[in-house]
Amino acid sequence: MKRSYQNPLPVIHAILVCDKIINEAGTNKKSLIGIFDTLYYSTNLPIEVPELWVYVNLSDVLEEHRIKIELVYLDDNWLIAEIEGELLPRDKPNWKLGFSFRNM
Repeated sequence: MKRSYQNPLPVIHAILVCDKIINEAGTNKKSLIGIFDTLYYSTNLPIEVPELWVYVNLSDVLEEHRIKIELVYLDDNWLIAEIEGELLPRDKPNWKLGFSFRNM
């Protein structure tokens, strides 16, 4: 079912993959540790990745939206992992999200 939106869609400012995200208590600042853009692996498949994080920075979240992140092996379009959730409007329309993928 196609959904119509009253407001513009959210704006994506950043999507980063890293080893870990640390959320600072009190300030809610995020520290991204070990940012990378390629997952290296041996030729012995399958491999196991104990943990990786995806950081997403959005603005203009003015109404409810579904969000889905897929990690895909591009050589053969193989879906490695996925995560889904909802963005709900709030006082501040900016979001800084961290998604953890474990034991892939």
